Amino acid sequence: MRFRPLLPSALMLALAACAQSPAPKTDTIPRQDSRGPSTSPEEASAPTRAQQVVQRYEAALEQANEGEFDAALTSLGAALELDPDYGPAHFERGVLLEVMELHEDALEAYDEVLRLDPNFDDLHYNRGVCFTSMGSWPEALEAYDQAIAADPDFGWAHTNRAETLIQLRRFPEARLAAKTAIQLDDSDTLAYQLLGVAHLNGGDPQAAYDAFQVCLERDPGNSSHLYNSGLALEDLGRPNDALMSHMQAFVANPDHSGARAAARRLREQMMKEPKTGGEEK
Repeated sequence: MRFRPLLPSALMLALAACAQSPAPKTDTIPRQDSRGPSTSPEEASAPTRAQQVVQRYEAALEQANEGEFDAALTSLGAALELDPDYGPAHFERGVLLEVMELHEDALEAYDEVLRLDPNFDDLHYNRGVCFTSMGSWPEALEAYDQAIAADPDFGWAHTNRAETLIQLRRFPEARLAAKTAIQLDDSDTLAYQLLGVAHLNGGDPQAAYDAFQVCLERDPGNSSHLYNSGLALEDLGRPNDALMSHMQAFVANPDHSGARAAARRLREQMMKEPKTGGEEK
């Protein structure tokens, strides 16, 4: 069976799971003793060490929102110099590094968060996305399994788990993961596409075609959906319909090399084969 993992990347799902940071752990910063000697007005108005950490952290959030990622990393580094155990700074640093596609560095930052808070279960999903982007599929699967164990209703974790299982060629399990994601959120078009790919590679082109049709109903001009539908039509023995689907995919995205190659291959095959009386249903 040919393996056809022609899927939109799941990477961008990562950021939506990063919307909330862990609660600031300012209690890890030594506090000043209020019973000490009196201070001058200038000293009294100076921010405490804990306040400086939070100020740098908040500055980093503003810089990140403005797209100033390097500056945000610098501010987070300054916060961590003042308090190496400030969890929110490690977390946001991991998110930024993930956005910047520095996945190994992001994983190190996430590991620091887990060191400080082993029960921060949402982080397993972020780690899974990093491993997915690195092509480390066994590690990604373990991370998604941990995320689902912590929250069985985490739909995106099931979706990404389905993609990971496809990459590992575990197609029956991938179908189950995609179906679970769809049950949790029927609007998850990526889960339908993954379901189709799992069916296609698992030898059920009709089920694959049905799943791809759901994708096309929602996004008729999507070249990936058109191309995948063409692959299913090929396996269903409908070369003319398959050719049309591949050509539509190529028109929608002229850079889609797979659609172009498939259309060329089908045209060459059809030119060599005698006509048998019309297109199948």
